[in-house]
Amino acid sequence: MHDSVLRFVRTSTRELGPGIEVLDVGAYDVNGSARTVFDGLEHTYLGVDLNDGPGVDIAGDAHELDKLIDGRQFDVVLCLEMLEHDSAPWVTAAQLARACRPGGVVLVTARGNGFPLHNEPDCFRFMEAGLRAVLEAGGLQVLRIQPDPQVSGWFANCTVGVELETPRPARKRGGKKVADGE
Repeated sequence: MHDSVLRFVRTSTRELGPGIEVLDVGAYDVNGSARTVFDGLEHTYLGVDLNDGPGVDIAGDAHELDKLIDGRQFDVVLCLEMLEHDSAPWVTAAQLARACRPGGVVLVTARGNGFPLHNEPDCFRFMEAGLRAVLEAGGLQVLRIQPDPQVSGWFANCTVGVELETPRPARKRGGKKVADGE
């Protein structure tokens, strides 16, 4: 796992208090794990991956995540360096949304154009708009997507189950400013 990915997770979760529940989808420790970000903290951490191995608590397909975790919901859902290996990432995005508590955080990282093939199956490379489309198709509300500063790829910070406050433009009625709905 790239250092930049671990920094992204650490930065995105540093304000969370003790006792949070973390789900890591694609948790197999190939070359590092986000689990280390939460070491020593009073958090529950559950790792799910297609294959059993280091960092994996439950082995199974992310497309059936809701069954694997028995409908449980988490405060933080991680999907790091996994979507490019998924044959239907929009299905996984919907599972991530179901696994996240309303108002929780979903953090996704995915490789972009120019990143070399690795760890078969290697199905996709994402552009910013494509990653946003996949995540939103799954029911996630994308708060921010930013480029990975280390290698070609993207970091997405998402949530579910909350209405985002969108400022309404003021309109003028008879020379007087009024807000929409007045």
